[in-house]
Amino acid sequence: MIGFGYRSHTISSTPIRINVEGIKHLGKQDSIELVLYPSIKTPPLHLGNIGLSWGIGNGISAMVGPYPQFEKYKKIQSRRVLNLFMIEQNIFLVSKPELQFTLRWHHRCHLFNTIAPKGSGSNFLVLGMRHSF
Repeated sequence: MIGFGYRSHTISSTPIRINVEGIKHLGKQDSIELVLYPSIKTPPLHLGNIGLSWGIGNGISAMVGPYPQFEKYKKIQSRRVLNLFMIEQNIFLVSKPELQFTLRWHHRCHLFNTIAPKGSGSNFLVLGMRHSF
């Protein structure tokens, strides 16, 4: 995956942010995913020169382009719009908090069979780098 996104500033006095991302999937899922979700991120924890933070979000994921190829072998008609759930761990240098290494569980799902057939969706464990401007 490779992606670009926008994360809003905190909404009023809460830790909630609105996120918009465009993600290009590579390999068997050769399509573009557009996601919109609110998230909560913890304040950074500093351990010497290393900073840690965690985030969790839930929202909407829409696939643009070809349907995901890996669902064909399950004989499931994929849905373009699914629920998105994500949990992430961010690690950064305290002196450069704008550059973060991120481990994210990126989960698209049928939301307990309410918006798509059981078995629809995907799970990705993504290790990446994020640069905030």
